[in-house]
Amino acid sequence: MAVLPRTFVSFSSSDKRCYDLMCAWKAHQYIDFNFADFQLDEAINSQTPYYIKSRCAAKVRRADTFVLLIGNDTYTKTSATDRGSSSFSRSREGTVLM
Repeated sequence: MAVLPRTFVSFSSSDKRCYDLMCAWKAHQYIDFNFADFQLDEAINSQTPYYIKSRCAAKVRRADTFVLLIGNDTYTKTSATDRGSSSFSRSREGTVLM
């Protein structure tokens, strides 16, 4: 079995369902879709943008692939500490940019 590249998926919290769908595709035996999920192990408990960005940046640097899911509200997010957003960014159904 080949080793998959580590993939960091970035998304807005309002689009978490799209990331969950990617994980469901990966788990489904009849769908040929796979990636090595390399998300943060736990939520970042901070409101300090510098700290949040540094933790995410370190994880992204160690990833082999970066996927940005772009949703309806992605353009309105101005920082990782916006109300209702996570330190990741996600997308609309089927929209995956690498």
